[in-house]
Amino acid sequence: MLLGLSPFLIRRASALGQYPQGVRKVEGIASVNGQSAQVGDIVVVGNTVTTGPGGMVIFVVETAVFLLRENTRLTLTRENLYESAAVDVIRLLEGKMLGVFSRRRRKRLLTPTAVVGIRGSGVYTEVDPETTYLCTCYGRAEIVSAADPTRRESVRTRHHEAPRYIDAKGNIFKAPVIHHTDEELILLESMAGRRPPFAELGTGGNGNGGGGY
Repeated sequence: MLLGLSPFLIRRASALGQYPQGVRKVEGIASVNGQSAQVGDIVVVGNTVTTGPGGMVIFVVETAVFLLRENTRLTLTRENLYESAAVDVIRLLEGKMLGVFSRRRRKRLLTPTAVVGIRGSGVYTEVDPETTYLCTCYGRAEIVSAADPTRRESVRTRHHEAPRYIDAKGNIFKAPVIHHTDEELILLESMAGRRPPFAELGTGGNGNGGGGY
């Protein structure tokens, strides 16, 4: 996909959002705003993307790349939460999402039990009404309980060091690394002309022999 491009051109094209936008892969049942998703369909801020049983979709929005697993519902909006800049809001109401994000604009991930500020990160999230699972695969995240905003935690990682559960009672506690792989992160980042930090540092596979999480 990236053969023949110098690292400088890759970084420049990524910064300008020139990599192919929209749906890049679909398996099973997936839709954009209620219409069956097809490779090449454009996804923009304001859209809702869903998957059904056995469904999976990968799509690019500007410099962010998302992978949604089965039975997932995600809505993208943009809000002026700060005076200096807009913030992209990712509402994950149910399901499982792997996402990689540049530093160009702040992201705010909303789930039934958590509010997470992310920037320049890769994150994997699974949500249901009672619990959010969040792995900050690399980068920074500000995790706040939706039930009790006084309960919060800042994490900074390079390679899956601080996965967390956030429950409906406001608790934030340690979790294992589950259900996502370094290979998936490398794939998603490549769709925006980037490499995850662990790949730049030469950390291969999943950090314990390459078998995946």
